[in-house]
Amino acid sequence: MAELNWTANSQIMFEEALKVPPAAFRGIGRRNLLKGLTSIVGEGGDVNEDDVLLAIRQFTPKPFVATSKKWPIGVPRRRSLWYVGGLR
Repeated sequence: MAELNWTANSQIMFEEALKVPPAAFRGIGRRNLLKGLTSIVGEGGDVNEDDVLLAIRQFTPKPFVATSKKWPIGVPRRRSLWYVGGLR
C-alpha cells in the first residue's frame, strides 16, 4: 500500500480512532481504514480530517460505530471525532 500524505490533524485523528476498538480488532481496523482512505484519496493522496471521518463512517462495522460514539477520540482539545466531524 502506498504512503498517504497526512495533512493538519488527520494522522492524529486516525491514530486516536484506532485506540477505540478492543486491542484484538485494532490491526483489522487499521487495515480497513487505510484501505478506505486509499480508496477515498487514491494512492499517495493527501488525507485531510474530513477524509478520516468519511473513512470511519464508511468502513467501520455498524455495531462498532454505535459503541464508539460514547468514547472521546483525542483531537485538539480532547473533543470527540463525533463532535468535530458532525458524525451523529
